[in-house]
Amino acid sequence: MMKPLLMLPLLSAWLSAVLVASIGTTSSTSSGSSVGTSVVRNALSDHLRHASIAPRGENILLPSRSLQSTSVEGTRECNAQIGLIGRDEVLAVLNILYSEGGTELVAYINGVLAPLLKYDVASYKICGACLDFDATSAAASVCEGYGNDALHSSLVLVPIDPDTGDVVQGSLRTSLLYHGTRMDVDDVATNTFPASLSEGLQELQASGDTSLIEALLGSMGEALPGLMHASLGNLAIVPDYLGYGASQPTHNRTYFIRQSYEQATLVSWYATQAWLSQASGGCSEMEGVVSMEGTSEGAYAALASSSLLNDMGVRILGLRLNVPVASPEAALVYMVAQYDGGLISPTKDNAGFTAFSPLSAWAYSQDLPLVANSGYANQTLLAAEWMVDDTFERNVPAWLESPDPIGVEEIVALMPPFAPDVFRPAMVQLARDAIAANSTTPCNTFADELVERGVDRLCEASLDNDLLELLASGVIYPTELCYSSGDTVAPAFQFTDDMFANEFVSRTVGLDGRHISEGADHGAAAGACIFHNLVVYLAAGVTPGIAEDDMPY
Repeated sequence: MMKPLLMLPLLSAWLSAVLVASIGTTSSTSSGSSVGTSVVRNALSDHLRHASIAPRGENILLPSRSLQSTSVEGTRECNAQIGLIGRDEVLAVLNILYSEGGTELVAYINGVLAPLLKYDVASYKICGACLDFDATSAAASVCEGYGNDALHSSLVLVPIDPDTGDVVQGSLRTSLLYHGTRMDVDDVATNTFPASLSEGLQELQASGDTSLIEALLGSMGEALPGLMHASLGNLAIVPDYLGYGASQPTHNRTYFIRQSYEQATLVSWYATQAWLSQASGGCSEMEGVVSMEGTSEGAYAALASSSLLNDMGVRILGLRLNVPVASPEAALVYMVAQYDGGLISPTKDNAGFTAFSPLSAWAYSQDLPLVANSGYANQTLLAAEWMVDDTFERNVPAWLESPDPIGVEEIVALMPPFAPDVFRPAMVQLARDAIAANSTTPCNTFADELVERGVDRLCEASLDNDLLELLASGVIYPTELCYSSGDTVAPAFQFTDDMFANEFVSRTVGLDGRHISEGADHGAAAGACIFHNLVVYLAAGVTPGIAEDDMPY
């Protein structure tokens, strides 16, 4: 499966042109003003100046509960350490990432960024369940229904003082990072994040084999920025999502269903708070201040979860959404339009529709109380012809159900050439009619016809999980959208002018004033967005123990 962080060859020109410009003596912004490296440090300053009180979590665990140490057979143990990565190894990874950026960039890394990376990084698999915690009234609803009894897991990266070997003491800020679509249920950070980098780095240095770079970075996935964030002195949390990691044997995956991501975030947040307090003997705590980033499906997860955390009183410093899909309805329209237009190509990322279309359709066909069409057998998103109980080749639920879903290669081999065929024909026709009417919102465009068409409950489920309105008026914290008009998976037409009328929403630009990743396809754009965000975040220098007014950004 293609991973955005393996796109180094495609990013080399971008790294040279954009990143070097970002750290040069001056560069031009879209307004024509000249700025220096302080711009990167100042990028987040406006919204980091006002302190707030957020949930600390000392008494979150219910008296009758404790953090669980169970694990899935063959996987890492819950609430146990995975490994330790030294500061020098973190710096080595950083230099590998930007090795093609030229001498100026290398000098910047060694002279400016390296001093900010002060800590070793310990990795842990932290687990918990809704039933473990006394959730606040603002968050309790996300634990109702499906997943209430699930054992959620997250990768947690923790800053370690290299002099004492202990967790850095004090109030620690947090980075929440959300991964993109994983068709292989084992391909999540709690399983793949390396326990150590020393052997891989030594092998790379000895052989010079660039394929080892891909293996090294690929093993970290979207947790890679978290490694850097933790070395700065922050916590980093990478939730596995429901149906992955510790919950994989007991619960099916969901897909673009808002509550399931909120639930994973809530449990991960509370479990990490409880674990940190215990592990540090009460000397460290989560500050209740967070920076959030997600890619593709992860961008949807981050956006949904940001609203929950904000309602809980957590202060959100910034929300970065890379190649986001914010509307299940828009995604279906975009897929149908490309198939009907003959635009699907093995050289484009839209070829991936064959792999994840069954997951999209099945997510809104399970009998889950999370969605409005639950219990309506005649309004599943999966076509009836692909839910045949006694014929495995035509039984998508059997392909995907836990605990033993089949792999992505098998899914692709079983899929029809025309991926929309697995969706309920009435929904596909609704999308086609919307396209003919020059609309990207079929459920609203044909609202008066939905009952007659037999898709009213399906449309209700889709609109309940649409996050475009949240972007337009609901986010009240700095939110950056990093997307590309050339993306063949996540439609750029989701993001309209009224969205950017929200003063908190903007499109990601480099210091040269150009949109990051413009024109690139889904995977390359995701990589460009992640790399851009990483260097900006590091330059912000978020270091614990510094007074708020003295923060170096």
